[in-house]
Amino acid sequence: MKFFYLGTVLIFLLFNGCANKELVTNRYFKAYTKDEILNASKLAFKDVPNSEYIVDSYRNKLEVTKIELFYNILKKKGYILKVDEDNCGTSATLELKTSDSDGKNSQYDDIDDHNEVWDRIDYFLGKKDEVLADGKKLTKDKRLDKMFINYVQNISNNKIIKPTKDMSNCVIKNEFAFGVIKDKIDEENENK
Repeated sequence: MKFFYLGTVLIFLLFNGCANKELVTNRYFKAYTKDEILNASKLAFKDVPNSEYIVDSYRNKLEVTKIELFYNILKKKGYILKVDEDNCGTSATLELKTSDSDGKNSQYDDIDDHNEVWDRIDYFLGKKDEVLADGKKLTKDKRLDKMFINYVQNISNNKIIKPTKDMSNCVIKNEFAFGVIKDKIDEENENK
């Protein structure tokens, strides 16, 4: 009977060795290609002051790892951004996985990290003029007196990605694709 309990405890510890919790969010970027979204995502992680991210880029996804040390606990955050392009734009899925070295399950259902990443991506796509990135404020101030100061402090202002997707083949077949209601892009199709 001792061996049964000991075996059960060992199996439980084996499966609980690296506790993982994940959260997934989706966004649809109208008129952007998957390469533009992936480039903006790279900038969102690499051009952050004091960034400690390891970025691995693939054809349809971006894997980003951040390793943190909190007292004597090693924590790994893994961001996975998957993109899928259609005729009208690109659907992006962001997944965040965390694991701790102490084997405790980290309750990671916080949406704030996701919102921060999406905001940084929007910033590099030119949709936002100001964003917080790891406690630092990135701004695009248009006033002439602050232009030089902002240029020196934040070189990333020149790295805005403009949409280049050819929208001539954009025909909405399913308006609820990817869980997002898409707008009709081509106004000429509505008038016909």
